[in-house]
Amino acid sequence: FYPKKLNGLLLKNRFIKAGTFEGMLPMGKVSSAFTDLHNRIAASGIAMTTIGYGAIENDGICTKTCFTCTSGCSLQPRQETANG
Repeated sequence: FYPKKLNGLLLKNRFIKAGTFEGMLPMGKVSSAFTDLHNRIAASGIAMTTIGYGAIENDGICTKTCFTCTSGCSLQPRQETANG
């Protein structure tokens, strides 16, 4: 229940939602439903949420709903969400 640093990122506690497949990434792009889900999870007290899989190269895309970050995409943690 205490704050903890994870690779330089200060978390409010040690609860981390494991990566899962939500099926909310049409054509590999983040949807408002996906963002809303992870914001609700963060608001419930979880310190960090993660996604199940993300492709950073076109060769890594496995489905049409696979998160894809191949160009112009930030892989930086969303600190504002992590801090509630």
